Amino acid sequence: KEQKHILNEVDNLKKTGGYVIVLGDFNSRSKLDMPEDVSSDTRVMDNYMASGLVDVTASKGKQGFGKRGSIMTNVHKTGKNIAIYRYDFILATPSLAAKCIDAKVVNDDPDTDKISDHYPVIADFDLPKTE
Repeated sequence: KEQKHILNEVDNLKKTGGYVIVLGDFNSRSKLDMPEDVSSDTRVMDNYMASGLVDVTASKGKQGFGKRGSIMTNVHKTGKNIAIYRYDFILATPSLAAKCIDAKVVNDDPDTDKISDHYPVIADFDLPKTE
């Protein structure tokens, strides 16, 4: 129900002609991160991709299995970074995604191990300045 509501809102916002961004912890995996020989439930992210949203972290970020992992950090003091899977996404309409100049999961900074059990995901967009 939640995803259907979000996608309805995205459709309504797209009709206004503005940019739309949907981001956060989706608690789901994406086919864009999975090796072909690994099976995983990716239906949630498949639905977002089918709606026309673009995963800017996958298109601009590090490539390869595990390189964009956003969970788990070492916040639980296990002594190791086990970030393989990505549950945190930045999705944008194609017009906004085209303006993305960089996107990444900050999983290579020891300071981000201490903040949360998820690594931060950031994106930079080249947008016109407004007055």
